[in-house]
Amino acid sequence: MKILIANMVVVIVIMFLIASLCKKRDSSIKPYIIVVFAVATLFIESITDCIREKLSEPNVQVNIVRSNEACKITVESSKPLNSLAIDFPILGNIKSVNDMNSIADGTTTIKRVVGSNALASQNNIEILVEDLKPSAKLEYSVHIQPLSKNLFIAGTDRYKLSYTWQLAGESKTKTKWISLDTGKETERPNVQVKGFTIHNKALSPEEIKKLYEEGLKQRNIKN
Repeated sequence: MKILIANMVVVIVIMFLIASLCKKRDSSIKPYIIVVFAVATLFIESITDCIREKLSEPNVQVNIVRSNEACKITVESSKPLNSLAIDFPILGNIKSVNDMNSIADGTTTIKRVVGSNALASQNNIEILVEDLKPSAKLEYSVHIQPLSKNLFIAGTDRYKLSYTWQLAGESKTKTKWISLDTGKETERPNVQVKGFTIHNKALSPEEIKKLYEEGLKQRNIKN
């Protein structure tokens, strides 16, 4: 909207100057008519572009089914995607991630855990898919060792979904946060925790430093 208003202001100024110059040569020319016509044309083009961009946006469906020791993730898109990324919190230790897809439907280039992945920890699984074909249904299975059900960590009740597609030779990107409880779009969390580990003893300075350094690493997962 700000860009549209700025463009209108520029057009009004330019067209008014042009109309004023034309009026000096031909007094029958009405400057305001030229300005109104130019603004209306710009407005119509902007609305058309917005509608075209909205219609071009793919319908991306991500479904996450959680059980006590596993999470099943399915991904579908109505249109081709350049890439799709899921950043999904796991309350517990991630044992493995199974990719049950054909490379003809999409190439999963990254499957990794962000965090220490200790026995009692909160981690994030990051999945990046490139060249996702329309209507292909991708499936991933994440096997975990869960934490206590009574434990809640801020920001772990939703996941981040991002995807990109092409429109008239230009790359478009959409990012949103999805509630794990309702499956609907929600607000970005005020706090996002990654790589949180629970300990039942006091740690030495050396142990704290080691855990901090491990938390900065990103460990790739094998199927």
